Amino acid sequence: MFQFLPGIILIQIATSALVYLVLNGSIEEHQTVAIVLLGLVVSLFGSFWFASIAQNKQKDILEKTRQAHAEERETILVETERQKAEMLKQTHKQIVKETNRAHAKANLKVGAMFTAAAGLGALMLFTSFITAGVVMLATTGGALTGYLVRARQERKAKNLLQKQVNMPVNQPLKLEKPKKTSLFSKSNGKQVSNESD
Repeated sequence: MFQFLPGIILIQIATSALVYLVLNGSIEEHQTVAIVLLGLVVSLFGSFWFASIAQNKQKDILEKTRQAHAEERETILVETERQKAEMLKQTHKQIVKETNRAHAKANLKVGAMFTAAAGLGALMLFTSFITAGVVMLATTGGALTGYLVRARQERKAKNLLQKQVNMPVNQPLKLEKPKKTSLFSKSNGKQVSNESD
């Protein structure tokens, strides 16, 4: 509001001076028209000045409002991203927990089954069914080995998934390539390459 005060005072002084000239001076009619026109020019300049001040003030307020909205929008986006990451971590933890629980139950059942099969094989060995006992023990050992290999592969996959979840979103995933081994044949000098799985 104080921005308008100098203009108001200046217009009041100019208007007072013009009124004083008209009332106290000996002015002819053609000079009265000039004084009225001078008063109109002063009021016109004053109105343009006030309009300019009001327009600049409105632009400043608009810019402050835009800045405040941009900061609020940025805060909302950051908070939303943080909540999304938190929710993703909680969901991942819950999935891992449920998966581990299911694997524990399955491992208990499979362990009991392998123990029963090995016990049955040992019983057959002791009761003179040697061939059937050896076959039972060999089958149980092979199945147990396959189960352990599969469990190892799942653990590696889970570790890789855990690395992916903990990795920032914009960082590319780096997968390890299998190493190549090369063998040189001494007989003909050619290189023979074998890829390991």
